[in-house]
Amino acid sequence: MKAVILGVAIVLHFLLSIIYTLTGAIIARPVRSAAGLTGAILGLMLYLVNFYIFTGIFLWFEGARNWLSIVTHIVFGVVASLTYLHLRTRKLRRTA
Repeated sequence: MKAVILGVAIVLHFLLSIIYTLTGAIIARPVRSAAGLTGAILGLMLYLVNFYIFTGIFLWFEGARNWLSIVTHIVFGVVASLTYLHLRTRKLRRTA
C-alpha cells in the first residue's frame, strides 16, 4: 500500500512540476532580461501556494514548512525559467 501511495505522490508531483513550469514559461517570456529573478519569485510564490494554501486540504503538509523547502522551490523556479529562456533562444536562432 505504501508503494502505491509513493507512486501516486511521485506522479502527482511530476505533473504539478510540469504545470508550474509551463505557467512559469508564460510569465517569464516577456521578461527575458530578468529570467532568473522572475524564476526565483515564481518559486517563492509556488512555495507560498503549496505550503499555505494547499495545507488547508493536506494538513500534514504543514510540517514540511522549512528553509529547505523554500530554497528548493526558489531553485526550481530559477532553473525552470533559465532553461526555458535557453531553449527559447536556441529555437529562435534556428528559425532565424
